[in-house]
Order: sequence, then structure tokens, then C-alpha cells
Amino acid sequence: MELVEQLKKLTLEWKEYMHKNTTVISIDGNVNAGKTSLLKAIVFMNNLLNIKYVPEHTDLLDPNIEESLSFIMLQEKYLNTELVKYDIINNSSADLFLMDRSFISIFAHTLATTSRISKERIFVVNKLCELIESKRIIIPNCFVFFDVKYEVCINRYNNNHKAKGTSLDLVDPIYFNFLQNFYREWVKLVGGHMISSHDEFQIDNLRYTSYDRLLIIDLIENISKVNS
Repeated sequence: MELVEQLKKLTLEWKEYMHKNTTVISIDGNVNAGKTSLLKAIVFMNNLLNIKYVPEHTDLLDPNIEESLSFIMLQEKYLNTELVKYDIINNSSADLFLMDRSFISIFAHTLATTSRISKERIFVVNKLCELIESKRIIIPNCFVFFDVKYEVCINRYNNNHKAKGTSLDLVDPIYFNFLQNFYREWVKLVGGHMISSHDEFQIDNLRYTSYDRLLIIDLIENISKVNS
């Protein structure tokens, strides 16, 4: 109990510090939903404001990364980019950060591609909790998820996959629907917003909400147990 109280105290102190002078909004969703295009457009259109775009995980990795790496090794590299995002945000004087995917995208991908008691899932869950407890991961003020029809994403994939190198596995309909359902459930559990990719103006009306890191840890642990 003493450890829980100590962790709670650290969590509340960190949340207060993290969001005292900055606002972090993350946009997550399936591939080809239009997340990156919208974020970059918002930053470009508001170039007189103090807004910073934070790249997604793949853009922070070595482009020569071996896709043949084991699932655990590859996900560890993705998780380590959370530390890079942490440094980007904490070393910047921007007032608003638009983050292309949060840690929740890594978690959703893990749930969609691993079994309930697999060592791969256990590794990712434990690593995420470790990062949260050590205060080395960014918890957004507001989670935003793009709710896009499968037909839209698969059409964009067919037009762009050669240029982007997107894996066909990421537009598999079963995988796609799992992620969409997961994001909807996450919004119900912790709050946030589901918007369509063409409904850009809703961004201006987002209500910023802070999230307790203890709640996030509990959700990660509980969701990992019930999803297979």
C-alpha cells in the first residue's frame, strides 16, 4: 500500500509538471487515415503560433532497421522512440504539441497481433508500465482517434503503399477493425475524441483533459487480460 501511495504521489506531481505550460494532443488511428497530413497542415496553417509537430514512431527510427527482427526487439525499438518524443517535448519552448501517434498505437498493435499470454504481449505491457512509472513517456492531454472507413484506407493504401512502404498486414480487414474497435473503447475508458479524417475543423473545439497515469497503467494491465 505504501508503494501505491508513493507512486500516486509521483504521478500527480508529474502530471502537474508535464501539463503546466504545455498542451499535448495525440492523433492515433489506422494507417492511411490521414493523420500525418492533417497534423502537418495544421502546423503549416498556424505557423505564427507556437505549435510543434512531433513525428510518429517510424519516422524516429533508423530507416535501415531490419524488419526481420523479432517482434520483441522491434517493439522495443518502437517503445524507445517514446523517450525521443519525451525529449523533443521537454526540450522545446512550444505551447502546443501535435503528436503523430501516442504510445497507445504501440499497445493497440500488440493486442491485435499477439495472444493473451504470449511473452511478446507481456513484454510490451511491462515495458509500457515501466516507462509510465518512471515518468519517461508522454501522456497526452487529449487523445484523438480518426474513425475512417476501411474502403477509404485501402484505396489510399493501393495508391500510396509503394511510396510509403506500408505493410499489407496493416490494412488487413480483421486487423483494421480490431484497431478501430480498440480506439472506440479507449475513448470510453479514458475520454478523448473520435473524429473522421475529413472533419478537420473539430480540432479547434477539442476539450483538453488530463489523465492520471495510474489510471492508464490499470487500463493497460486490464485490457491486456481481456483481449486476445
